Amino acid sequence: MSRALVICGVLALCAAGPSFASDIEDLVEAERQFAKAAATDGMRDAFLAVLSKDAVLFRPGPVSGRDWFEASPPPPGVLAWEPVHAEVSKAGDLGYTTGPWRYDLEGRDAVFGHYVSIWRRAKKSTWLLAIDIGIGHGEPESSAWEPAIDETEGGKRTKGLPRDRLDRLENELIEADGEFSREVVEKGPAEAYGRVGAETIRLYRDGRFPVVGLAAVRQALEDAPIPRPAVSLAAVIAGSGEFGYTYGVSRDSEADEGGGYNFLRIWKRNEDGVWKIVLDLAAAAP
Repeated sequence: MSRALVICGVLALCAAGPSFASDIEDLVEAERQFAKAAATDGMRDAFLAVLSKDAVLFRPGPVSGRDWFEASPPPPGVLAWEPVHAEVSKAGDLGYTTGPWRYDLEGRDAVFGHYVSIWRRAKKSTWLLAIDIGIGHGEPESSAWEPAIDETEGGKRTKGLPRDRLDRLENELIEADGEFSREVVEKGPAEAYGRVGAETIRLYRDGRFPVVGLAAVRQALEDAPIPRPAVSLAAVIAGSGEFGYTYGVSRDSEADEGGGYNFLRIWKRNEDGVWKIVLDLAAAAP
């Protein structure tokens, strides 16, 4: 039951026109309303109200989110969250939220973790949930539940790129993701993340609290074991071409349903045209 959201508040707003700040603020509000609905209406109804038609959940591997909830009874217990960080593409059509979650079930100790959710904006400006995934870890300090406030740069939303240009950029992202996966195995995680990780990268792993910042991530991975080769199942980019994500699985074989992990990587393309990972999550697929 890994899912509880915490999203950042945003202070700055541009005086006129759609802006990065207003897009993030809209996404944060959608997240908070989602969390409120989960508390009042239950998790099943809350998820079905926001899941996109092709939304992906991990139960334990990637499955259709809508199909899974429609075929499942309402989950027991209470899932709580409120976002601590969010980012949105320059086109305002793709974004993510992340933060700690807490799950309470009567008669059992509370369970804690961090979630990451990918959101896509529909034509009518409604944010829909495209991917939901998370990790579990120990109980955080109470301060971890206090929403962070991010100063958001001004600047108007940019127009989407032509489809052929987006296709080329999507292929670039697929190639970058594949090269990174090979490098992790061939050169080790610390070196691979050192080359591809953004300075503000967030690293999420089961059983550990999130690590933020490239230097801290490299240190955390210095003695990490070499993971199994990972296979991306999909790559999606925003209409502005600078923001995207990949997700997939890592197993010894297609028949290996009892082990490995699921992963989600969020990428941003920098001014030099290089794709960098801003968030990397790997969760066990028992």
